[in-house]
Amino acid sequence: MKAPNGSWLLSGAGKRSCSCLISCIDVVPGRVAPLIFLASFLFAAGAFAAPDEEALGKAEGYPVCPPSPQWETRCLVGSMSHYDKVFPGRTVAAGTKTRPLMRSESEPPIRYMYQSQTCGLADYLARNRTTGLLILKDNTVLVERYQYDRRPEQRLVSHSMAKTIVAMLVGVALSEGKIQSLDDRSEKYVSELKGTPYGQTALRHLLSMSSGVQFAEGYTGNSGLAKLFRLSALGESEGGSATVMPFRTRERAPGERFHYSSAETQVLGLVVRAATGKPLAEYLSEKIWQPMGAEADASWIIDKGGYEVAYIGVNARLRDYARLGMLLGNDGALDGRPIIPASRLWKNGGKQVGSSFSE
Repeated sequence: MKAPNGSWLLSGAGKRSCSCLISCIDVVPGRVAPLIFLASFLFAAGAFAAPDEEALGKAEGYPVCPPSPQWETRCLVGSMSHYDKVFPGRTVAAGTKTRPLMRSESEPPIRYMYQSQTCGLADYLARNRTTGLLILKDNTVLVERYQYDRRPEQRLVSHSMAKTIVAMLVGVALSEGKIQSLDDRSEKYVSELKGTPYGQTALRHLLSMSSGVQFAEGYTGNSGLAKLFRLSALGESEGGSATVMPFRTRERAPGERFHYSSAETQVLGLVVRAATGKPLAEYLSEKIWQPMGAEADASWIIDKGGYEVAYIGVNARLRDYARLGMLLGNDGALDGRPIIPASRLWKNGGKQVGSSFSE
């Protein structure tokens, strides 16, 4: 949905029983439009849930519950804002210098259309289970609000925004020559994957989620994602390459069709770790978190073998997610200094990462 001021408000509805952090970026050449960051609980496509404080555990102080593939509703707020206490994690260290964010003297009027009615932020927050919302324009915070007794210093889980972070780290490793080419197969870096479908897939097809390997991105039952979550976050395997070993059926040729798959990012995380010789959290800290001027440490949850769960599980303050969005909105550069080599990430040898896919 495009707001009258030209910014985009995107909804993550459609992911059931999922906590989503959404970055909404409308980039015009030479200008960064407002960035909207939401840490939201969205349960059913098209549904606008009331805040439901009691259902979400207010009477219990928003409890932090033990790990589970399917969270009880009363556990959502507490657990998703303490994810690195629920699961073991590794620190993403901030540096000694914080990049300041300016703050607007007052909130500007922000409107959007819903069912032919003009609505404001209060309407949005009344309809959606939203733990935190921040709107950033250039380096100025226009809006920063929290609900369900959440606070600015709390770390909110990224869930699938971690996939973008992994892709950024691939670009950094490529620019440093630690990854030689996006046409390299993942087995070149992760020997345990040699001879498997994922091992025989080029990095560019993992980046564009077009490996052709069968994977069901479902949130219940015995879907591919449920199995991946159990093998990685819940520690039901030795971790690392063992988390993707069950996925061995190739349905299509690599590069033929886009199919959203968390396992593709999990493999890329293994590649980055092997290529750099560093855990993802350490590499993220060194190459992005500290250079962008994060105000606080973040964290990344790890599996039984000490490998980061690459497709989910970064935890950070909302303002640091805003700094990350600002970095992306400026094509990976801050103050004219490139931090993420975006051109190297999306183009290599004249080839685009994302090719034309069949329908």
